[in-house]
Amino acid sequence: MRDDPLLADFANLPSKENGLDIEGLAVLGSRLLLGLRGPVVAGLAVAVELRLRSDGRIANTAPIRHLLNLGGLGIRDLTRFGEDVLVLAGPVTGADGPFRIYTWRPVRTKAPQEPKPTWAWLSAEEHPEGFCWLERGDRFGLLVVYDSPDERRIEGHRYTADWFDLTP
Repeated sequence: MRDDPLLADFANLPSKENGLDIEGLAVLGSRLLLGLRGPVVAGLAVAVELRLRSDGRIANTAPIRHLLNLGGLGIRDLTRFGEDVLVLAGPVTGADGPFRIYTWRPVRTKAPQEPKPTWAWLSAEEHPEGFCWLERGDRFGLLVVYDSPDERRIEGHRYTADWFDLTP
């Protein structure tokens, strides 16, 4: 990424000051997608795509860059959703919100892509940091973990999380 003319200038900046900061990862078949919390360039978030060989190793050294219009937000996490990717978006800095989830179908194009807004947090105090799919009994949903003041305890461990039931 240091050789990418768009990203090279951000490689030496601190990550929380719009520097290069990889926070999301998703695998779509032979495609590995890395979501960058920073930099956000001209209001666009950046995801980087690498190709994987059948043994799981990276096949290419020249990543494919995707520019995403997430309303000026960076990528906090990625998770596969069929042929799509859910993108957890939030500020590059530690600022309070906004935080949103977008649905994105990665395509190869030099033009900025417009992921579909899917969910938005109403409270700026919650700081969702990651998410994944989780089955609970016969229900299927999205587990979202937070970096925020509301802590819960289970078996001596502290966590802050929500589970969104997405069972049809």
